[in-house]
Amino acid sequence: MSESKAGSAVVEQTLDGIPVWARPGVGEPSRRPVVIVLHGMSTRPATMQAGWPPAGGDGFDRVYWRLPVLREGKAALAARRNQDLFLSLFAAVWAETRAELPRLLAALRDRPVGLFGFSIGGFLALWGALDHKSVGAAVSVGGVPNFDYLAAYYPDYPWEASQTAAMRDRSNLLARVDELAETPTLILHGRADDVARWEWMRPLAEALADRSADRHPHQVLGHLRHRLQPESPEESQDVDRVRGAAAAWFQRWLT
Repeated sequence: MSESKAGSAVVEQTLDGIPVWARPGVGEPSRRPVVIVLHGMSTRPATMQAGWPPAGGDGFDRVYWRLPVLREGKAALAARRNQDLFLSLFAAVWAETRAELPRLLAALRDRPVGLFGFSIGGFLALWGALDHKSVGAAVSVGGVPNFDYLAAYYPDYPWEASQTAAMRDRSNLLARVDELAETPTLILHGRADDVARWEWMRPLAEALADRSADRHPHQVLGHLRHRLQPESPEESQDVDRVRGAAAAWFQRWLT
């Protein structure tokens, strides 16, 4: 069942109680492909709608998912951060997103589904492809392969504590490349991205390409930064390339 507010092509609604933005009726039976869009830690569905708009002519719908934990609001997120930066916040986003995705897939009634993620959403999109063979293809933009990058931002956190180290190991995509390689993936990254650096994502991108360059290509764009709303002509060209490459990828594998 879906509930929606009328008034625009993409509206706020719920699918099996999960908050999303999508066109009315997206949960009704259909064979039209749908792409679930996953935002980052500091972005929201509205940011993703601006960065990858719901164009109607590319052959598939978009569902902009309000991710678990991150939809709780600023006060709740601050409390999680203060309780335990990694286990209560970052790892919780990973775990609760994985736990909720089966419900969202079921609410889409067996439609052909792809996953498009930005930033940590790119990491989560790849995990969704690994977890669910019903996912036909995935695109990661500005993503990461694991949580190791956090040590660069929070060097004083006890990263080697036993529970934290175990969670880091469980969430490391580099240890699951062969399983992930069963689903077509496209990795897009900016060489100018100084938030999620290409050097962090490169080992996973190259490991997947070694399995199959056709099913697991990657593109590094020279002017793309850690955003999908460009602020220069050169960056705008790269964002257009991201949008075009993602649309072509999903058209290839979902339609």
